[in-house]
Amino acid sequence: MGVPTSEVGYTSAVPRREDHKVRKGHVGHWIKKKNIEKVISSLHPKNACGYDEILMKTLNISASYISSPLCYIFNKAISVGTLPSCLKYSIVTPIHKKGDRQNCANYRPISLLTSFS
Repeated sequence: MGVPTSEVGYTSAVPRREDHKVRKGHVGHWIKKKNIEKVISSLHPKNACGYDEILMKTLNISASYISSPLCYIFNKAISVGTLPSCLKYSIVTPIHKKGDRQNCANYRPISLLTSFS
């Protein structure tokens, strides 16, 4: 089952494979290294880490070293049309909303994704 598409929303910002002539083995350049560095620097250093246990502070420090490999991975994911499996995992934690703590209907799930998702 694939991801549903929509006329409005995030899908309009992501280039579709049909819009580009993708050669076999070719990786496009939709995401640039400087954009990845900009996003990493905008992350709050006290955000929780996911199952990969990589701290946001560590990402900020190493941004200039890891932005090039991340750029390749993300562009490859766009050109192939699928994400690497390791970016699809998350840790789901129940957070109490209000009311009786013994009633599971009073909790909501929070998903902690990897730092790179």
